[in-house]
Amino acid sequence: MENRVHREIAREKPRTAPRHTVSSPASAGGSDAEDTADSIHGKNDPLLNLLKSVYVDSRDPAAEVRFHFLRLRLIN
Repeated sequence: MENRVHREIAREKPRTAPRHTVSSPASAGGSDAEDTADSIHGKNDPLLNLLKSVYVDSRDPAAEVRFHFLRLRLIN
């Protein structure tokens, strides 16, 4: 067992992948990034109005059957 441990420790480990250089964005390009971030995080009034106009009427048929079954059970 100890031999296996020493053999594993002595084994050459894989090299990490090389890191690529990242060019820093130009100062003029920074304002475009800020505009994009503002438009993403800003409130979209037309979309908000559309979402406020949505009405969802949801019914679960299985729940209605259970309710009627229980109601009939209580009556009898």
